[in-house]
Amino acid sequence: MVYYINIKVTYILNMKDDLIEVISMAEVMTGIITAIIAVALFIYVSFTARNRGIILSNTYLLATPEERKKIDIQGEYRLVTRVFCLLAFIFLFLSIFIFTEQKVFLYLTYILFPVVIVYAVYESIQTEKENK
Repeated sequence: MVYYINIKVTYILNMKDDLIEVISMAEVMTGIITAIIAVALFIYVSFTARNRGIILSNTYLLATPEERKKIDIQGEYRLVTRVFCLLAFIFLFLSIFIFTEQKVFLYLTYILFPVVIVYAVYESIQTEKENK
């Protein structure tokens, strides 16, 4: 005997160039989650831009209390602000791509991702050179 499982999936219709495009609920949830991450990152960036809040930097978090006194706090806030701002834009562009399927937002994500990595590595190397 064969049992059939009937899975009910909800769809949202998106009007695009007079064509009806179907977006699955999984895509909608993924878009919402990436948008929430982008908003959370922008809120964090708004605090770090004003030199407030926790510094989510390996240089600062892994330093001993004596080393933290020597670290340039303003420089760490600038680094964290730039890196997390770029990450926020990556998640923003990714969520816009998920909802609109405009390829330009996906390409912007592909461009910003290596930029964030290269910038973070370069700045961490510069920080280590300055601390020595």
